[in-house]
Amino acid sequence: MNLNEKFVDNPNLPKSKVKKVIISELRLDICNTLKRLKIDTINIKPCLNLYKPESTHADMQCHHLHKNEIVISQDNTYLYKQLKNIGMNIQYSNKCLQKNYPDCSILNAARLNNYLFANIKCLDKTILENCLKNNIEIINVSQGYTKCSIAIIDSNSIITSDNSIHKAAKDKNIDVLKIRPGYIELPGYDYGFIGGTCGLIDKNKIAFTGNIVLHPDYKEIRSFIESKSIEIICLNNKNLFDVGGILPITETKDNL
Repeated sequence: MNLNEKFVDNPNLPKSKVKKVIISELRLDICNTLKRLKIDTINIKPCLNLYKPESTHADMQCHHLHKNEIVISQDNTYLYKQLKNIGMNIQYSNKCLQKNYPDCSILNAARLNNYLFANIKCLDKTILENCLKNNIEIINVSQGYTKCSIAIIDSNSIITSDNSIHKAAKDKNIDVLKIRPGYIELPGYDYGFIGGTCGLIDKNKIAFTGNIVLHPDYKEIRSFIESKSIEIICLNNKNLFDVGGILPITETKDNL
């Protein structure tokens, strides 16, 4: 890691310009656009224990805990080496990933400050123990693909198409925009999810894997995001594509 970089303290919520992200290797066009924005990509390779459409998704294979602490799926040697090279402290998941639900989604939980949105029935023991140790409140929802289903906009704002997440967020006074399901590409499935299309790449910038103008709820999405003083970056002009999220891991030091 470069001298001008530090790890993102609070998962999914960078405080400055992001320098490294974890992202699927599947869409090289998106990775190349990120590199043109001077963001390095740590690419996820296919996991043979998952179905092909989601086999390279970051939100399936890893879960950022805090700063340089991360959980990754068992036997993930390639990702382990990449993260070790930048100084991350890596824990392996307690269980192995498996093709079928819920054992495919054991790491697919969404951190938002001191909350963790998750289906506890799916959640890996390693993440659960971390929450108990660090007083992170688990918001239990019926959706097992929780990180897939949540676009994190800021420390108290999310977008989702999932009813259980929408209700749970409102119950915690989290500002939440409910959009209609679908209209996001994920070949092999009927559609993908909004959380899998995006990630914050600066405190006030969110990147999407396609052009949100093409989404039928574009006006509502744009209005909601811009009301938080967040700038929208579209990484290409195609339909939104679920790549398993853009996970910010390092950012520029505050004084640089």
